[in-house]
Amino acid sequence: MSAPITDLQVLLQQMQPQLQAEPYAYLRLPDWPDAAQLQRLQPFALFAESEGISAVVSQACATAAELQGEGPFALISLRVHSSLQAVGLTAAIATALTDAGISANVIAALHHDHLLVPWPAREDALAVLTALSLRAG
Repeated sequence: MSAPITDLQVLLQQMQPQLQAEPYAYLRLPDWPDAAQLQRLQPFALFAESEGISAVVSQACATAAELQGEGPFALISLRVHSSLQAVGLTAAIATALTDAGISANVIAALHHDHLLVPWPAREDALAVLTALSLRAG
């Protein structure tokens, strides 16, 4: 893996947004999932919040587990290795999507940033991110 990037211009140029093919959902779980639940749900992300456990899972896994959640959302992953010290990437993306009237929930992980946008807006969001990347180049 390449070294993490901090330069905003480079991050935008190299973000390579990748749209996942399947829809995702946010779930509220009563407790931290055990190994069997993790295997069944295959969460993309888990969050321990004061109100409970939030999970981001594929809509198919949520349906198979007979769990209702918020969604559907499209998952767009930015393939650039962004540094946790980088400044402005989230703001630039949020501004571009806001200008297009698209809501986004951002998850910053150790290597990449991920966006969850409303499923019907997925192609428009991908086009906005691609245009933002091209303008930075």
